[in-house]
Amino acid sequence: MAGWLTRERVQRIRAGDGGRARARHYAGLLRPWAQRAAAIRWNRVRAAQGRPLLPVPEVPQVHTPRADEMRERRELERRRAAYDGRPYDERRVSDPAKRRPRARPYS
Repeated sequence: MAGWLTRERVQRIRAGDGGRARARHYAGLLRPWAQRAAAIRWNRVRAAQGRPLLPVPEVPQVHTPRADEMRERRELERRRAAYDGRPYDERRVSDPAKRRPRARPYS
């Protein structure tokens, strides 16, 4: 039975734990989030088939300090990317170590 607890398995377990915790905490928003995601996902298929698109429902934003901070950081990174003429990459926002490339002092 050795070797069943691989890195991938642990990541899946933790992702499931996080999803269940989010579902418990935001029980009222879970259904609207799922409906919005389904409409967005199916609209790609419907557009390719030439069928009318499904309406995408609006979902209220979560206003916790962390969520508000991330929204501000994303908006700032979008403006930086537009100013620098590069595509927006959300990974630069979520990881503080990748916010901006450092200039090399001696090159």
